[in-house]
Amino acid sequence: MDYGALADLLDDLLKALEESVLAEEYRRAKALLRADAEARRLIEDFVAAKEQYETAARYGRYHPDYGRLRRDVYAKKVRMELHPTVARFRAAEEALDDLLHEIARLIAGSVSPAVKAPGRERFFFTAGEALAGAGGGCGGGGACSCR
Repeated sequence: MDYGALADLLDDLLKALEESVLAEEYRRAKALLRADAEARRLIEDFVAAKEQYETAARYGRYHPDYGRLRRDVYAKKVRMELHPTVARFRAAEEALDDLLHEIARLIAGSVSPAVKAPGRERFFFTAGEALAGAGGGCGGGGACSCR
């Protein structure tokens, strides 16, 4: 296959992704998130608490407010993630991300099972590992034989 034909197929794939239900839901959820003042405030509160915690975390338990800041950042994270608008955006973002990872795995696998493809947490797996369940089982050790 020549480069021109491959570029045309890529254009078709990009157009299909852009018009997909997942992409539309992502755009809709992102617009709702931008318009929701309470959700934006919760995000800003979490980011500020996280910055304070990261400063204290450099000193660990020796920082006088380390425990309080750690509890505060986790509480604000939970509050933020439980907000319906934030939760909808995160779900839409994750669904689209999963689709893009699956496409990358399929493309890599069509070349060779040894080709590396991006995994869920930015780790790289060969296409063969991704198709076989690269996580290594429920506990990571493979003892459950779910691989």
